[in-house]
Amino acid sequence: MIFGTLGFLLLPLAFSGFLLGMALFGSSTRLRLDPGAGEAVLERKAPFRRRLTRYALGDVRIFKVELEADYPAYDAAIVTLRMPDGRKVRLEGFWRDDDAKYWVEQIRRITNPGSSQASPA
Repeated sequence: MIFGTLGFLLLPLAFSGFLLGMALFGSSTRLRLDPGAGEAVLERKAPFRRRLTRYALGDVRIFKVELEADYPAYDAAIVTLRMPDGRKVRLEGFWRDDDAKYWVEQIRRITNPGSSQASPA
């Protein structure tokens, strides 16, 4: 009776709690572009560790811009940045293509302050 309770009630409940905890408090990535300090700070969090990596802001490149208008299967625009060590960071929180184009121009302006690129993505 005890093994049945443990096997059919407590283990699935514990597993579901673990999955819910990982979904709520699991790994996350945060990128901060700081033009004042001239650096990009990439923070990667996991449940038991935190990694902080700093890059020179001029070395961060826009790798790919995927707009909903260009790829109708996408439900939102995606901008991918490439860090100097080859790591790629996807920015996916854009509501419209115009928002993505605006932020791509802002990122270009911050990462290349000497060049005046006026062409949108």
